[in-house]
Amino acid sequence: MRNVCSRLFMPLFGLNVFIVFTLICIEKTMAAPGGHISSDEIMVIVTKSDITLVQFFEATEKQTLLSFGYDENLVNIHQRLQLPVGQHPLISLLSNISKQTGLSFNLQKNIVLVSNSRKLMVPVVEKTFISDPVKGEITDAEGKPVTGATVSVKGTNTSVLTDKDGNYSVIASADAVLVISFIGYREQEILINGRSVLNVQLVENSKALSEVVVTGYQTQRRADITGAVSIVNVADVAKLQVGFADQALQGQAAGLRVTQTTGQPGDGIVMRIRGVGTINNNDPLVVIDGISTKDGFNFLSANDIESVVVLKDAASTAIYGARSSNGVIVITTKGGKKGKTQISYNGYGGIQTHGELTKMANTSEYVQLYNEAVANDNVDITNATLKRIPIPDGIPMANTDWVSSIFQQAPMQNHELSISGGNDKTQYFVSGSYFNQNGIIINSWFNRYSLRTKLNVELTDKLAFGNNINIS
Repeated sequence: MRNVCSRLFMPLFGLNVFIVFTLICIEKTMAAPGGHISSDEIMVIVTKSDITLVQFFEATEKQTLLSFGYDENLVNIHQRLQLPVGQHPLISLLSNISKQTGLSFNLQKNIVLVSNSRKLMVPVVEKTFISDPVKGEITDAEGKPVTGATVSVKGTNTSVLTDKDGNYSVIASADAVLVISFIGYREQEILINGRSVLNVQLVENSKALSEVVVTGYQTQRRADITGAVSIVNVADVAKLQVGFADQALQGQAAGLRVTQTTGQPGDGIVMRIRGVGTINNNDPLVVIDGISTKDGFNFLSANDIESVVVLKDAASTAIYGARSSNGVIVITTKGGKKGKTQISYNGYGGIQTHGELTKMANTSEYVQLYNEAVANDNVDITNATLKRIPIPDGIPMANTDWVSSIFQQAPMQNHELSISGGNDKTQYFVSGSYFNQNGIIINSWFNRYSLRTKLNVELTDKLAFGNNINIS
C-alpha cells in the first residue's frame, strides 16, 4: 500500500530520520476524529457496506485524483468498516470511518494523510525474542518422524535439523516465520504468532519424485545425471506387438542396436551398445530388478516393464564392474501400488507370412527352359562329347513347388492377465502370460508360459518382507 512519507524520504535519510519524519508528517496533519477536509465537493460511490479500510482507500483512489498516505505500522489497513451504500460526500464517509476507527484525515493538495492519534507516541521497539525457544515435531505424510529436516528462521541465518525422533528447538521472535524443508517434500512457511510449540506435517512433492531415474543400485534426479544415459519410453514399448522385451527396445534408445539374425521363433536377439568393443562377447549386461541375468529377456514380457534405463559409458563400470564394459540395461518390472485391486488384460493375435518370393517354374516350364539353354550352349561346340544332352519328352519327372512346400501362414497370439493392488502395509502384483508363435517354416514354433509375482509387506516399522518370482 502507499506510504507517501516513507516512500519519498526513507531512501534518502535512513531509518532513524524516517521515523522522525513520519512523526512530524502526521503531527502536522493530525486532526480530531472527523477532521476537516478542505473540499466537500468530492463524491465517492460505495458499492458494498462491509469492506476493509484498504478496500475503501483503493475504491476512492480509482474514482478521484486523491491518494492516501499512511504508515502501515500505525494504521491497521485491514480493519473492517460498515459504510452506507451509494454515492456520498467523501468528507461524510471519512467522518464515519473516523468514528469507527479513531483515525484522523487531512487533505494536503491531492494527498489524504491518515494518522492514528492513539499510536503516534508509541516508540519504535526492536523485535523481542520469546523467553523459551520454539519447539515441535516434524512428521511425514504418514505421521512418521522425519530425521534431518531443516527448520530455519526466515530472513536470518538461524537454522537447525530435526533429531532421530523428528524433534527440533530453535530461537526465534514471536512474530517470525519458520521455513521447514526436506528432500522430496514441499517447503512450508509457518508463522510463529507467539506460539511456543509448532508441530508440522510435511506434504510430498510428487513432481520431484517423478523425475527419478534408476541407475543401478541407486536412483538420481534426471537433471543431476551427467553420464551417457538413455531412458526408454515404456508407454511406447507396451504398444508394440512383439513376443519378447528385447524386441520392443529396437529403435527406442540412441546408441542401442537391436537386431535378430534369423527369423526363427524364439531365436536370440543381438544387442550392441555403441558398436563392437572386443573380439570376445559384446553383449551388454542386463539387470532385472537388481538381478544380473544373461537370458532374462526370454521370459520377460514387454507389458511387465515399469522402466528401462540404458547405461552407455564407463561410469557403469563403477557400479557393476568389468562385466559392464559393453554397457548395462537396467530394467525395473511392475509392482503393486496402494489402491483398489486392478485387473488388466492385454492380448493380440495375427498371421505371419513370408515376403515376395520368386515364382517357381512347373515341370513343363522347367524342361522348356532347360532345353533352350542346352540348344544355346551347343551352338559353337563341334566336339560331340562336349555337347549337352537335352531332356527328352516322356521322361517322368516330379512336379513339386519346393519353396511353397516349406512355407506356411503362421499364426501368432499372446495373452496377458495381471492383478495388482495394496494398502499402506502390503502391495502385490501377479501376472500370467501365454505366448505362441508358429514359424513361417513348417514345423518351427515357440511356446512360452510365464508366471510372475511381486509382493512387498511391511511387517513393522523396522522389518519388511518381499519377494519377486519369475517362472517361465
